[in-house]
Amino acid sequence: QKVVRAYCRKYRPQDYVFEKRKGVPMPQTWPPKVLSDAVKRTGIIKHVSCHTLRHTCGCILLMAGVDIRHIQLWLGHKRLETTATYLTIVNAPADGRWIGLTDILFPVKK
Repeated sequence: QKVVRAYCRKYRPQDYVFEKRKGVPMPQTWPPKVLSDAVKRTGIIKHVSCHTLRHTCGCILLMAGVDIRHIQLWLGHKRLETTATYLTIVNAPADGRWIGLTDILFPVKK
């Protein structure tokens, strides 16, 4: 929230949070380009897309204990079954440590 507030104070967006110029939204090609540039700078070699971030967000919300119906609404899924697919990705083993998409994308060597 602090970052978004600082951004809005600095750039004073008029109609859209991210504007090319006052009242004109950034093009739809902008988020994937920003993400691609960020991924390259981090050295991540796996394919990462905006859709990957969407799934990661859904999994993280589920792991954090957010109600699946809220996640469904936030992600814009019409059917709960669509959101419920995250339940097959996220699970809690007996030791209590969450296993999720981030563990698959960024495994920690033991």
